[in-house]
Amino acid sequence: MENIIIDDIVVEIKLLPRVILRAVETELISYKVRHPEEQDEITDMYTRLRKTVLDILGDASRKIESYKNE
Repeated sequence: MENIIIDDIVVEIKLLPRVILRAVETELISYKVRHPEEQDEITDMYTRLRKTVLDILGDASRKIESYKNE
């Protein structure tokens, strides 16, 4: 039972950052259209955000996997 709950949490943790990144990406694309002069800055900001979110996702996944293996 506990493993099923942990597996569900793992799925949620893996999906949530992707949903957040997709929403942010959509918003940034909209902003780029309205402010083309800031396109490079916006792209850099999104790249940093994406790297940070994926790093957090990786850390969370590793911690959950180590918990499952205990």
